[in-house]
Amino acid sequence: MSEAEGSALLDRASTVGVRWVREDFGWAWIEGNGKGQLDWTIPDRLMRNASKLGLNVLAMVGYSPGWANGGRDDKHPPLNPRDYADFAVAVANRYGQGGTFWSGNPTLTPRPLGAIEIWNEPWLSHFWKPQPDVAAYAALVRAAAPSIKAVHPEIKVLISGDLHFGYSDGRDYTGGTNRQWEHGWLANLLKQDIAAASVDAYSVHPYSEARGPYETTIPGFSDQSYAQQWLYQKVLLIRDMTRSAGKFKPLWSTEFGWSTMGDVDEATQAKFTHDALVRAVTEWSSFVERSFIYVLERPQNGSRTGAYSLLRDDLSPKPGWTSLQQLMASGI
Repeated sequence: MSEAEGSALLDRASTVGVRWVREDFGWAWIEGNGKGQLDWTIPDRLMRNASKLGLNVLAMVGYSPGWANGGRDDKHPPLNPRDYADFAVAVANRYGQGGTFWSGNPTLTPRPLGAIEIWNEPWLSHFWKPQPDVAAYAALVRAAAPSIKAVHPEIKVLISGDLHFGYSDGRDYTGGTNRQWEHGWLANLLKQDIAAASVDAYSVHPYSEARGPYETTIPGFSDQSYAQQWLYQKVLLIRDMTRSAGKFKPLWSTEFGWSTMGDVDEATQAKFTHDALVRAVTEWSSFVERSFIYVLERPQNGSRTGAYSLLRDDLSPKPGWTSLQQLMASGI
């Protein structure tokens, strides 16, 4: 969207009390024409708006251009993790403290990049093709995380800490046990070298469909330990697994929410969003560092993913937006 349209949405969020936003810094369209050929037009718009509104930015760095992945679509990982690391460093050098963006825009009050997330949902075949690959993702982390920290230690580095695999062929990866989280993405990632000294947090997406944030069981499951992976409080599993592995880091819920097309009605979306934030910043304050509601965009409530928005298509607020505004005003 245009800089003005983006500014209008960010201004509404800022007025409510939002202080962090997460946005794609698309490698495929910033460096799409060849290594070193960088077009910063779109992220520059975001960073100008964030500076003017006093917002902190989490940059999700992905996905790969064809020149880096063998000419395939951008959800295929790069053939050489070093190419990804070089791009992530370029993002940090442009928007981090003392970055070239700030020196080139002296009228702006610098709002240096707060965090970089290494890829989005690499546990899912839709975002890591042809199939999720823990070892390959760990290699990406080992290349990128220390490189970012070497030049900008102030930027937080996040890696994916979700529980499941999402294979395109729906294969059983549990040895017939159906206990996905014990055999899933995080369980396998914790066995890898993840350059832990350069990683600041795990990115998690605790979606729970029609279930509320205080639900602790799912009726009909004989094994409630198994059922935990489908609840908002799956973050407790993630915390415990990382602690047991000696690789604990704070959790950032970089996406969560409830869709008003398929999950809940608008009133329930408002209640669940409110309760989720309250639980995160009170009961879980010792290990959940930040929470990002999905999604702030030009509203598209005609689709399930678009209906996660707290705004209607005419930009009028859903009850969830009003509830968020009241919650932020309360000082929580």
